Amino acid sequence: GMLDDITHINELIEALLLLTAAGRGTGSGGTVLRIDEIIFQAVDLVSKQYPDLHVELSVDEKIMQSEEYLTVIAQRSWLEIVFSNLLRNAYLYSTDKTVGVSFGINDQGTYIDIVNNGITLSEEEQHKLFKPFMRGSNAHHVKGLGIGLTIVNRVLSALGFHISYTASTNVNIFR
Repeated sequence: GMLDDITHINELIEALLLLTAAGRGTGSGGTVLRIDEIIFQAVDLVSKQYPDLHVELSVDEKIMQSEEYLTVIAQRSWLEIVFSNLLRNAYLYSTDKTVGVSFGINDQGTYIDIVNNGITLSEEEQHKLFKPFMRGSNAHHVKGLGIGLTIVNRVLSALGFHISYTASTNVNIFR
């Protein structure tokens, strides 16, 4: 029990340090990266922790025609944290251990959807989703700190990106 408590406190301290750095914009800049490679690395990382993870990949045909749709300027470690967190959450809150990852293009540019089948959040919870220590009513069976999505949001904002959550009947979508 003590070891679990120490691990939990260590995770909290690391998360708070990362949250502070993201709030200051530390980590902005970076190099040209292929976002698909970052996501594949995140899938590998999360799969090591959860071997029964199943990922379904979907790529818009337009994206396959040009590499420019998949390149971003960012710090690799920050994007690895973002996508590992999103994939881990999608797995943990899914009803079937399956996570969908879709690459698409719309008027704003390239987007990535992380999708799972599971209990969706109420409208009230959706408004608080990216706030620190927010835990939804669907989190009663999942260990966590309630800070991961706050970190994801702040890191993406620091890098000039945006994240949103939408839900339909038993489907959660982070874009």
